[in-house]
Amino acid sequence: MRASGPGVRPRARSEPAAAQVTVLGYRRPDAARPGFAGWYRNPARSTADSLAIAYTDGTGHRTVRPDFIFFGLDDQGAVAVDRVDPHGHHYADSLPKLKGLAAYAATNGHHYRRIEAVAEINDTYRVLDLTSPEVQLAVAAAEDAKALYAGNHAYDY
Repeated sequence: MRASGPGVRPRARSEPAAAQVTVLGYRRPDAARPGFAGWYRNPARSTADSLAIAYTDGTGHRTVRPDFIFFGLDDQGAVAVDRVDPHGHHYADSLPKLKGLAAYAATNGHHYRRIEAVAEINDTYRVLDLTSPEVQLAVAAAEDAKALYAGNHAYDY
């Protein structure tokens, strides 16, 4: 569902379990996961229905708005939430945003099933599981976002 115009608010979208969601031009398997309930495209701008995470970039405080929020049911039938942020490793804000997301995950990761950052490296989408303490430490110490996605802390999507 694509909604635009004054006063139109984005809404969560529900699809059949066999559906696929296209993100960054590739088919996302989230919709095929057991218990898939829907997804929300987080607005990139500050609005009442936008979820933001604070980070610093050396010049001040900024916010990152992870692109996607997926909803599903866990093994007990409770709603589980996944935050997924596809972001190019080549942007100047890539590493500061990763550091902010990893710090957020270290404090708040227990509220989520997944918090992931995704980037394309050599025609392969790579994922950093930001709920992993090992990945959080690697992100905190990193000097280059591409090296994080290309290294052993990330896995193929």
